Amino acid sequence: MAQFDFPTSSLSGAARINHELKYFLTSAPAHLRLEDLDDSNIYKWTISMEGIQGTVYEGESFKLQFVFTDAYPRVSPTVTFIPGHVPKHPHIYSIGHICLEILYEGYRPDMTVVYICLGVTQMLNNNRIKVSPRGDESYSLRKIGQNPKNTWWVYEDEY
Repeated sequence: MAQFDFPTSSLSGAARINHELKYFLTSAPAHLRLEDLDDSNIYKWTISMEGIQGTVYEGESFKLQFVFTDAYPRVSPTVTFIPGHVPKHPHIYSIGHICLEILYEGYRPDMTVVYICLGVTQMLNNNRIKVSPRGDESYSLRKIGQNPKNTWWVYEDEY
């Protein structure tokens, strides 16, 4: 995906987040934009994501939320779509939870915010039909307000 010119796994949580923030602001792909960053809390980001031309999401806008802890990058950030800004996709629940391996078991400390955003973008780009996941309504009722990291995900296919 992308190459980075800063150390990705040897920095402390806050230092790594600051490095990534600077990188994101200067080098993020055009379809991604940082918004609603609270200067007093670098641990919570909102990223606006535009649907890519030629995909079923062309012309649409979504919002991803990244929540980091001091254990970042050893521990993955919690990444969800913000309700009201959630794409309809077979692996994205209406409450914003995303079934994507790189967000959970497949996460590595060298993965950056941009890398994760590109993984989500790729998942959206490869989708051909807008449908909710099987069991979306019951899952969403049970899991609303909960951390998606507490879900046991089954990865049935790549996208």
